[in-house]
Amino acid sequence: MKWNMLFASIVCPIMGFCLSVDERVSQLEKKMSSVYTKNEMDGSGAKNGNALPENEVTNWHFQAGFSYLLPSVQGSDYCTKNNIALSSLSSSNSKLTHEIINADFEWNWGFMVGAGYKVPEYNYDIEINYNRFLNRSSNKVATGPNGVLGQVRAFANLADVSSFTECTSATSDYSIDFDMLDLTMTTAFFTNRVFVLEFLAGLRSHWINLNQRINYSGGTFLGVNSWRIDDKSNYWGIGPVAGFNSKWNFGKGFGLYSNLNFGYLYGRFNVSKNQTNTRDNFTQNDTGDKHSGILELNSVLGLRYDSYFMNHDHHVSVSLGYDFGYYWSVNQMIVNRDDLAFMGPAYVNGNMDVHGLVGELRFDF
Repeated sequence: MKWNMLFASIVCPIMGFCLSVDERVSQLEKKMSSVYTKNEMDGSGAKNGNALPENEVTNWHFQAGFSYLLPSVQGSDYCTKNNIALSSLSSSNSKLTHEIINADFEWNWGFMVGAGYKVPEYNYDIEINYNRFLNRSSNKVATGPNGVLGQVRAFANLADVSSFTECTSATSDYSIDFDMLDLTMTTAFFTNRVFVLEFLAGLRSHWINLNQRINYSGGTFLGVNSWRIDDKSNYWGIGPVAGFNSKWNFGKGFGLYSNLNFGYLYGRFNVSKNQTNTRDNFTQNDTGDKHSGILELNSVLGLRYDSYFMNHDHHVSVSLGYDFGYYWSVNQMIVNRDDLAFMGPAYVNGNMDVHGLVGELRFDF
């Protein structure tokens, strides 16, 4: 009996130790398999850390968000506010000052929706996102005492346009319709517990429609009549986009994020200028469609919170940031042609910028 007890007291700890060693080896094998990889020369190496949310159910995710943005467009000026009429200029009264009046935009809401699929074995996240933003601007300016307004958008080859330089009232209604569709892939090439840096590449398509309606009235030339101008510069283009996304983790799920990307889109401008002069019962329609490319820059900086729930089955992230976008040469409205010998339209060639708040909710199934 004593020998049996002695044998058990020696063998059982050894077996327990062997079992615990087997468990540890098994756990170590799992951990090693998650970081071990082969390079193209069949050598051994280590995988970069996975920056994707590691929920346990599916690899699909959905995101939706809002934007609250303020745009600005070069070439939206529609009149000048002068202190005196040009006809009043003389040697004794030669001080002319004028203020350029542009379309004055206001803050407005937009939205974003998208979906994506994660490929953890390659550390890829493939997404498709759609953004929409609308903005309307309605402005009116009238003359003060002894002042006049200078018109800046009437065409030079309309009847009697050389005599139409001033008016007493001007209105501008400007609309921006902005749509963006992205198909992108991101992959992390540097990760640790505090910082993640990702590379983004893909295709982007834009629909950017700019429309401005201007109405002049009053003054010695128009009197009770009006001069109306409808300017349009509608653009569609598609092209590559590339950039970087980064995240700084503060702990407890909170962190700072920033995104920066550049794109070049090639497409078609649909441009027209329609004018009506009720004084002479005269109309003129000009078009200037063309193919061209635009450059763009998009950046965002903000705060983000990530969390898992339902036993790590699902992941959710909430972000709020400040967004800035710049679009070169997106306004191609037709401008004044003072040289009647010049054949073909001249274009504003104006840039547009958009900035403001953006928020996003992402849910990983």
